[in-house]
Amino acid sequence: MPPRAAALDLAVGPPKTAVVDILVAAFHREVRAALHGRLSEGAMNAVLELDSAAALERALTHFAEPLVVAGLRWPETAPFLATGRSHGVPVALLLEEKSLDARHAAFRAGAAALLPWPIPASALTRALESIASGFRLLPRRPSFTPGTAPLVTSSALSTRERELLELVASGLTNKSIARRLDLSINTVKYHLASVFAKLDARTRAEAVSEAARRGELML
Repeated sequence: MPPRAAALDLAVGPPKTAVVDILVAAFHREVRAALHGRLSEGAMNAVLELDSAAALERALTHFAEPLVVAGLRWPETAPFLATGRSHGVPVALLLEEKSLDARHAAFRAGAAALLPWPIPASALTRALESIASGFRLLPRRPSFTPGTAPLVTSSALSTRERELLELVASGLTNKSIARRLDLSINTVKYHLASVFAKLDARTRAEAVSEAARRGELML
């Protein structure tokens, strides 16, 4: 899927590298060099290059706001994704594949982004800034020409929004949800409106279905 969401639209300005520490992870030296080089072209600097999941595991304890960039093949990159996820750290995967959508195993496993490789430096910079702000990203179309596909952002549901949607999926009404979570009915409606907007859904059934398709909700 590309998520049905607004196209990537970020303010013009220098990359916000001060708020995140970018760690490049890949088993092969030439891949690390390529990823690091593309970051440098976009005026973003990687603080470390790591050649194993064990090295990443050790490194993650030393940074307050790490963001992992790994590539270029799946499932070769799976250990880096699993390690980052175990620490609650966003992991962007740059992959040499023709089909990158929400059905991809890496996205379902929690990757913050699936990005086509090669990717223009400017697009990579904008993507990482969005990831640092809490978004998840996919190419606009499942099939693309590497290096040219535009990106869309899919705002991840908050913990509270996911909690409400799970109750919606179980069949509870707004009133029942409010009672269960000790919230006002207006607060429930506010959160569900945000959920609907993020998922581009018009009905409760559409919201549940779309969240499940994106890997935001397990049914």
